[in-house]
Amino acid sequence: MANEYFKFGDQTFFEFNEEKLTFTIVSADEKVKNIQVDQKNELDYQGTLYTFKGNVLRSLQAEELKIAPPHFLNSTEEEFNEKKQIVKDYIANL
Repeated sequence: MANEYFKFGDQTFFEFNEEKLTFTIVSADEKVKNIQVDQKNELDYQGTLYTFKGNVLRSLQAEELKIAPPHFLNSTEEEFNEKKQIVKDYIANL
């Protein structure tokens, strides 16, 4: 079971973990550092994932049609883990 990764700009990253049925959000910019993990049952997890994927596709289509710049994009595990480490380091140094 593969994890799926998305991002909103360069500050908020999302991980969908199908094995654990978790939805993790990591945000980090110069003012805010945040990690949020939601554990869901299988139906809620699938609903959240497919709704999110729909938003990604709409965002990409709007860019393609030159209506608006993309908001949600596909991401990678490396990008997600890099942003997560920034937040973990910040929290460890509080």
